[in-house]
Amino acid sequence: FERFIVDLCRIAPIKHVALLLGVSWTLVKDVFKRHLRRRLGKRSLKSVRLIAIDEFSIRKGHQYMTVVLDLEKGEILHSAVGRSADSVIPFLRRLKAVRAPLKAVAMDMWPAYLLAVREVFPEVEIVHDPYHVISLANTAIDTARRNMYRDLKGPERKVLKGSRFLLLRGGERLDHDALLHLERLESLNKPLFQAYLLKEDLRRFWNMPNRKAARK
Repeated sequence: FERFIVDLCRIAPIKHVALLLGVSWTLVKDVFKRHLRRRLGKRSLKSVRLIAIDEFSIRKGHQYMTVVLDLEKGEILHSAVGRSADSVIPFLRRLKAVRAPLKAVAMDMWPAYLLAVREVFPEVEIVHDPYHVISLANTAIDTARRNMYRDLKGPERKVLKGSRFLLLRGGERLDHDALLHLERLESLNKPLFQAYLLKEDLRRFWNMPNRKAARK
């Protein structure tokens, strides 16, 4: 019966499995957790090469869990309450102990995760995801726009007004009116327009098919 529950949990949520079998949600959950403990307890970490570290909110009030994912197998390797360096370091030390050939770690820019990886694997390459890198560029553009708006007068100030979402939006999502506004911005305020073009170049960079194209 437990094997049947496990098979069903592979294709349906716990709630639906419980309804189908006429048992409680708690029973199905406990059976599946026992299965996961048996399975994950036997898993080898000796071949782990590429991992991702991320966090997700588990309840209100900034309560988080940290998860580590095997990017090649798509499996969660580790989870821990919190998002401090201590949430990751014990697992990284396990990888180190079994001499896992870790090559790279993908993560956002949370300093605690960066500190943890550098402490245990100082030589491993760290890759920050595009979302957070582009977010920094958008923040820089928005700051420049506010500073310029404060200092400008006349036609330039009028063109700059209402340009915030235009500058932060991806170029492929601009409609005809937005493109006309962008043209006016180019003619009246070249520094801000150039900042917008640099941001769009940065967005395209992440979609390059290889290093040669990205370097170009």
